[in-house]
Amino acid sequence: QVLVKQLTEILPLITTVRTDVPTALADAIARCLRKAPSERFDTAEAFVEMVDAVRQGEPEIPTPIRLFAQELAVVGPVLLLGAFAMWLIWLFVVQVQGWHPFDALSQIVIVMAIIASRLLQVWQATRRVMLMGFSVDDVRRGLAALMGERAAARAMLRADPAFVRRRRVIFAAAVAALPLAFLAVRLARGLRTQVGPTAWDVPPIAQALYFAHSVLLGVGVVTLVRSPLRMPIGERLFRWTWLGALGRTMLRWAQARTDTVSGTRSAVHADVSARSATASNIASPPMGIRDRPSAALDPRLEALTARVEQLERWRESARDATNGGS
Repeated sequence: QVLVKQLTEILPLITTVRTDVPTALADAIARCLRKAPSERFDTAEAFVEMVDAVRQGEPEIPTPIRLFAQELAVVGPVLLLGAFAMWLIWLFVVQVQGWHPFDALSQIVIVMAIIASRLLQVWQATRRVMLMGFSVDDVRRGLAALMGERAAARAMLRADPAFVRRRRVIFAAAVAALPLAFLAVRLARGLRTQVGPTAWDVPPIAQALYFAHSVLLGVGVVTLVRSPLRMPIGERLFRWTWLGALGRTMLRWAQARTDTVSGTRSAVHADVSARSATASNIASPPMGIRDRPSAALDPRLEALTARVEQLERWRESARDATNGGS
């Protein structure tokens, strides 16, 4: 039966189990698995060329736009934390302590100054990107491609059954940690003894229970809220803010402010391109090339070897990006 299936059964496309695989790459893999030899690739070089074409068809994200996205990603959390900090200051100073609102306002101004300085840094980063010669559409396409990379990384994790099983176990443990945390604090409160109107004698076992309560509660909440299989809140804010009307308006404004120095923009962009090309030319060759004998090889074999090494480097970078995202 196994031999009959080997000769007659056609395997399904890899996209049925790995939805993150590009269609062109899935077609190339399916072609390698064809039963008739005439339907497969004639040479290994033809297969490498097709896979290389799939890779080259993907959008390239310039390094300045990647760095710019890192600057933007911090703004959302800073605004949320700043608003929460101002609310806590007002609540504590005015409502709890009963002080004059001016006492709270003086501290809220400090938080507002921190937020304003962070926004100013983002504005300067926006102008730098515009001065490098990137258009509004270039930046928006790059930011959207970055979000696409993260979505593809999550899809890859969701397609891994072993990872999904581990995540379910961790999720169940986080759910169980919440009632255990409240049980620990109730036991700790029962073990303490009141020795004054606001003073308590807490034995070591109760202190350990209080500590366990804090750890279980913190780990449980963070594990339930933050999942590598779901889009995080920061990314949702990023999409809503910088890929929406606000980000488009800010980029257009920055571009309008830098249009008066178009010559400088062109010069800076050319300088960045030249530096990138120089860095690529002086980069140390891979181990396989350094160890290659000095004798001249067949040109077709050399071209094939270069493409294979390029694919290996791309695979390692994609693996590092996936591990960093998880």
